[in-house]
Amino acid sequence: KKKKKQADPFRNYRYTTPEGGLLFYVQVILGSTCLLPLRLIGIFLSIVLAYIMATLALLGWERRRVDEKTNDVYPLPAWRLHLLRPAFFLMGRVVLFFFGFHWIETHGTPAKREDAPIVVANHISLFEPFFIGYVYNAMPVARIENRKTPLIGTLLDAGQAIFVNRDDPKSRQKTVNCIGSRTRKKSGFPHLLIFPEGTTTNGEALITFKGGAFYPGYPIQPVTVSYPPFLDSWRIHWVPGLSMLYLLWRTLIRPHNRMVVTFLPVYKPSKDEVNQPLTFAKNVRAVMAKSLGVPTSNHALMDVRLLEKGRAHNKFFSTSSVADLTSLLDVSLTREKNDLFLLLNAFRKVDQNRDGKIDFIEFARAVNHRFSQMTTPRHLSDDSLKKIFDSMDSDGDGKLDFREFLLSILHRHHDAKDDRYFTVAFAIYDSNDDGFITRDEWIDIMGDDALFLCSSDKMSFDTFQHLCERHPTILKSAHSVLFDFANTIS
Repeated sequence: KKKKKQADPFRNYRYTTPEGGLLFYVQVILGSTCLLPLRLIGIFLSIVLAYIMATLALLGWERRRVDEKTNDVYPLPAWRLHLLRPAFFLMGRVVLFFFGFHWIETHGTPAKREDAPIVVANHISLFEPFFIGYVYNAMPVARIENRKTPLIGTLLDAGQAIFVNRDDPKSRQKTVNCIGSRTRKKSGFPHLLIFPEGTTTNGEALITFKGGAFYPGYPIQPVTVSYPPFLDSWRIHWVPGLSMLYLLWRTLIRPHNRMVVTFLPVYKPSKDEVNQPLTFAKNVRAVMAKSLGVPTSNHALMDVRLLEKGRAHNKFFSTSSVADLTSLLDVSLTREKNDLFLLLNAFRKVDQNRDGKIDFIEFARAVNHRFSQMTTPRHLSDDSLKKIFDSMDSDGDGKLDFREFLLSILHRHHDAKDDRYFTVAFAIYDSNDDGFITRDEWIDIMGDDALFLCSSDKMSFDTFQHLCERHPTILKSAHSVLFDFANTIS
């Protein structure tokens, strides 16, 4: 039975959808000369007017004054929120009108704050935060970098956004605390809008939800957004490899753009879901995926970061190379995150022809170059290197993509009952490929302290395998050589 192809939520359709034909060139010529200038003027004036209104509504208000009890800012008084409503309308509806979203198709009913203090939505492009934020008067969770954006930063402050620094673990914990305190029944804050995927996708699948919105255990209203095609097959999505300017330009030159927003019924967590936030998140994602008619995927935010770095080396760096890495590796550990980027740098250096994959010649050259520089220089034979390479090449295509390279070196995808696992380890020990591990070869990897495990001058493969089954550290030591090799060349 043919294996079903996994959805690729980060695929960039700019390189797979033909850009041509009469309709395309009419849009480019008329849209760029007639629509684009007028729309840009309208958008600029709307943002400036919204900025002025937000500034007036916040006059005399200490935006960053912290409540010592909650370690968070104070909620805006109701009358100030009322004054901010026109600013939200300008940003959430007028700006989108100038982007070509002349009418937005909606289904369902937005929930009241007391029924669902948290709103979660899928994230495809730049536009859904504006509309959903306007509908609910909601506070967003935004990257700390957005606070420095001219005009937009002030509007986010006015909306009392929760800012998170993705590279700072303390910031993430503070964000979770803020979400919990702001969504309490009598907190005085409006709805909180969260995009739990943590990044944008092309809408073909819902990737792993981060747990922040689900830790408080309060009822949540899921909202789904899609952008059906209009006139042509252009997709309004923002994924790695697609520049923001290109996305904005293609959207602005089109006569009309479609957006469909569905407000799903409020999801009230069970006791088990309250105690297990990630299960809560997974179940809400399943409900949203069913509404959208798309599958779920184990891709995660870390995959996007790896993909962006990989494509800085080669724009055709495959999404499949980083697919599901978060579910296969415990990237919640800071050390693991550093390992991922370290190994990506190593992969890029070994990939001499920059085709996004490592062939046997590139692999053998890099390994022996590194081993020749060890305190006790080693040189692996071509047969030994081929055994190692073939073990890492899980799909047997004769090349290593980043996924195969990473998982092999971190030895996370091996089955201890798989002979390949022992074969590659034996090949690393047996540097001269004579079919036996000598005491000197053993000491090179394990050191003098583990010499007592080597009971003979020459160890056969069968003896080695039985010894590994009793002492798993022998296998780990072999694969640590590969990791040290990658660590050194990165």
